[in-house]
Amino acid sequence: MARKKKTDPAQMSLLELSLKTAPCVPAIRQEVRDWAADGYKGATHTTKTLLNYWFRTDHRLPNGDKFQYYHFQRESIETLIYLYEVAQKRRHKDLIETYAQASPPSIPPIRGEEGGEKGGAAAAAIRRLSPLLHQNGDRQIDALVYELYGLSEEEIEIVEQTP
Repeated sequence: MARKKKTDPAQMSLLELSLKTAPCVPAIRQEVRDWAADGYKGATHTTKTLLNYWFRTDHRLPNGDKFQYYHFQRESIETLIYLYEVAQKRRHKDLIETYAQASPPSIPPIRGEEGGEKGGAAAAAIRRLSPLLHQNGDRQIDALVYELYGLSEEEIEIVEQTP
């Protein structure tokens, strides 16, 4: 007989947690960018040594090709280290209290579109995406997202090669 899964009604599901931390992302990203640009100020000597080795040193694969971490791998590692070691945020509550913004974050404007009275760039993006969602136009959605975030051809290639 299979064991019954214990559920604590007070415990949040993974989806609920991510929805509640989403407003924190822009502020955290900006702090991490500033921290990295400032030479990882506040990190331990060991951490600085590792980060500089991983991200600011040339690496070669056995076949001689250059190796470097993907941008979002680097951003993830730096964010985890920053939050835990430098900002010393250990709990979900700490993240919300420190980084959640009173108003939702703004979405970067789509190239060639002006924000209007009816929701600006975010609303325009949603209006453009809605019909595509029903047509299963994954490639079209990808193209709009790439445009929304201003990805270069190289960045698009990296994203599309990632499984």
